[in-house]
Amino acid sequence: MIRDLISTANRLDSQGLTKEADILDKLLVKMAQAAEESEEESEINSDDQFISAVTTVIDGLKSKPETPDSSKQVDLLSQLLEERISNY
Repeated sequence: MIRDLISTANRLDSQGLTKEADILDKLLVKMAQAAEESEEESEINSDDQFISAVTTVIDGLKSKPETPDSSKQVDLLSQLLEERISNY
């Protein structure tokens, strides 16, 4: 899953969609932070980490003034979240 996200972020970068790629990069950072916390506290399922990280990034985007770019980013992350939840 992480490799897929990195690959997607790299593909977005190569297509000039740097803002969207940055969102995935932020998501990966949040997932890494959640993984570190889970090692310290208790084990968390990787799906739970993914869902938590995506939700955190979406909430952060929604708390800022809406722009066309932020709307696209929220849509992209929402799609990723829906796909993950449907496979959960």
